[in-house]
Amino acid sequence: MHNKTVLITDDENEMREELSGVLKDEGYKVFEAADGQAAMKVLKKHKIDVMLLDLKMPVMTGFEVLEELKKNRIKVKTIVLTGSILGSTLPDAKDISYTEKIRILKFADLVMNKPFDVVKLLGKIGQLAVEQ
Repeated sequence: MHNKTVLITDDENEMREELSGVLKDEGYKVFEAADGQAAMKVLKKHKIDVMLLDLKMPVMTGFEVLEELKKNRIKVKTIVLTGSILGSTLPDAKDISYTEKIRILKFADLVMNKPFDVVKLLGKIGQLAVEQ
């Protein structure tokens, strides 16, 4: 048992359920959020070691979550998991510039593209959880 907590923040139910099952099997305590606003509520209520964060979500995007974490000095190791990082396919990013996207992504500890290798992701979560 890890005694470490992971918050999965993704608007895709299937992605959250799949990752949640794998992480629970590995001994992590798992929280889930379907959007950035729900993630911020979890982060304010619970001690989270590692957050998995999608960028393109309704209500509050992953970019906005990263900015809120920085602004409110909330310390959580963050892995961004996304299908499209910087391209123009992020309409929910509220038309922020490429340079601004790069600046915001620097607040994350790691960025991984979807689809990702689950074994590699588990290794990265383990490393970051130990650092926390």
